[in-house]
Amino acid sequence: MKYVLAQLKDTWDRGDAAAYARCFSADAVYVIFVGTVYVGRADIERSHEALFTKFAKGTTTFLTVLDVRFHGPDTATVLTTGDAAKRPPRAGRGKVQSFTFHRGPDGWECVAFHNTKRSPLMERISFHMDRRFRPDHTT
Repeated sequence: MKYVLAQLKDTWDRGDAAAYARCFSADAVYVIFVGTVYVGRADIERSHEALFTKFAKGTTTFLTVLDVRFHGPDTATVLTTGDAAKRPPRAGRGKVQSFTFHRGPDGWECVAFHNTKRSPLMERISFHMDRRFRPDHTT
């Protein structure tokens, strides 16, 4: 699984949509921060071909693993923070991603990905409105 995260970073940083998509299962679900849902490796590859030639051209991924949880020997969820940009994001300004990995006959692959843009202002407002909105941990 650690290898797949490194492979995701390497293929993104090279702008290689086909290799990036191969890190995902054939039926993977991929949700981007604006809410668009892509289903399947072909959909992920096609959208990243466009992304790597336009908005994400020349970007690098900056990921920090926050948590890894195994759900049996062949399934794990990884929580990360970071972004894809030309320079590292400011502290607390990156996105939050969750990856669900499954180990099959060919090794680990991502079966589900979700990317959420943080809104520090909205977090502060909600935490101020009611303390129960504040999580026990910080990311």
